[in-house]
Amino acid sequence: MNKSVKKINEKEAQTIFLKSVGERIMYERKKLKWTQKEFAEKVGIDRKHVYNIESGKSAMTISVLGNVASALRTSTNYLVHGE
Repeated sequence: MNKSVKKINEKEAQTIFLKSVGERIMYERKKLKWTQKEFAEKVGIDRKHVYNIESGKSAMTISVLGNVASALRTSTNYLVHGE
């Protein structure tokens, strides 16, 4: 058995997931040359919430995820799974 494989707990997995979603959102927002404030206004959320989502500190509701994907002209599948 390979002992170099580290098992991660549920909390660590969630953190990794939220950071990867946040990175994809930030990447797409920057491609459109939008500030966090501009993006927040388009999505209908607070700029601080955008910051927390992009940094992986906060999750989104399904409704906000749909609004984010729509504003970024991409799919929820891409934002969540990278596909």
